[in-house]
Amino acid sequence: MNRAKQLTKLSGALTLLALCLVSADGSDAKIAFTSERDGNREVYTMNADGTDQTRLTFDPASDAVSGVSPDGTRILIESRRDGLEEVWVMNADGSGQTRLTNSTGVNAHAKFSPDGSMIVFTSTREGPAQIYVMNADGTGQTNITTSNPIGENTPAYSPDGTKIAFVSSRDGNFEIYIMNADGTGQTNLSNSTAEDGAPAFSPDGSTIAFWSRRNGNAEIYIMNVDGTNQTRVTNNLVYDCCPVFTPDGSRIVFHSGRDGNFEIYIMNVDGTAQTNLTNNPAAEFGPATPLFEAVLEIEVVIDIKPGSFPNSINLGSNGTVAVAIFSTETFDATEIDPVTVTLAGSSVRLRGRGMPQASFEDINGDGLLDLVVHVVTDALELTGEDVEAILEGRLYDGTLIRGSDTVRIVP
Repeated sequence: MNRAKQLTKLSGALTLLALCLVSADGSDAKIAFTSERDGNREVYTMNADGTDQTRLTFDPASDAVSGVSPDGTRILIESRRDGLEEVWVMNADGSGQTRLTNSTGVNAHAKFSPDGSMIVFTSTREGPAQIYVMNADGTGQTNITTSNPIGENTPAYSPDGTKIAFVSSRDGNFEIYIMNADGTGQTNLSNSTAEDGAPAFSPDGSTIAFWSRRNGNAEIYIMNVDGTNQTRVTNNLVYDCCPVFTPDGSRIVFHSGRDGNFEIYIMNVDGTAQTNLTNNPAAEFGPATPLFEAVLEIEVVIDIKPGSFPNSINLGSNGTVAVAIFSTETFDATEIDPVTVTLAGSSVRLRGRGMPQASFEDINGDGLLDLVVHVVTDALELTGEDVEAILEGRLYDGTLIRGSDTVRIVP
């Protein structure tokens, strides 16, 4: 593995999209989204036909849209301007920016409840990412998924406010769950062996749009709210992700990499009439309704068995394999959630109290902290024929990571 290889992103950094309703009936709906067109992540709005693209935030730190209030007057953003990722709220014109969370962990994926009185979000303040709720002014922050030591993300309220859809890895891979708004009754909806993510309710609450890798790459799917009738609505060789319904429920906004970089698209609910809205050479991604968020994939540089070559692995050994994931000038490996990392299908070994066997070290001497994880050897899904192993995982904000390195299987 060439450690000097530069990290590349599939189309730049994570960009989020939210549907902002500026009239009661949604007739003048605007789309709030995040773009890197001006050099770093900032929040923008545009008309539903892609016109009048307007920048709302002007901060040297990363700002990304997360959710929009039901009346379209307030926008939730994720900002790193104070160091860690925190939830902020601002007026729909960008004024009145106010911080709502203040903790030692990452706080993200914030969405308003249908009546605008509550906010659901993800936080790592107590360890692995969990789902929290708080009042719209930031008070009363409460963990409602305390039972899962692995992690959850990207929550979204149902239109009637009684349910919350979210993503959980408690069954070994990321699946879409639903629960009551108080955290009870947690139920797996998608039940797929592949990764599923980013659920978004239809305006009438009867269906949920989401993305899934079950056909090899990320595509948009729709299912009934009880998990039945899971139907694929995009079919491309590239990444389609992060759907959100328009106010009347007739169309879906999403992001796609089909044009060489990620752009924001709109289509009919049945997948027809897919149209590029942004048409910009910079990175623009992922949808959300007044309660949604996007996930995209970052290619990372890894080194299996750091410092050794060839990377010989005895599948019969009863130990672990060390893997280094490198930070670069444009990527911070300390943002990776170690418990989500897998190598060739094998997870990171968990120690006492479910803590992953992982550490941060400067492995390659470039002055940047790298993540080193120890993966269970006998769970590696490799054979003597394999010469490459794939690493996958997620950042604490839900962003997918993927990397690869050579391997040599020995007896």
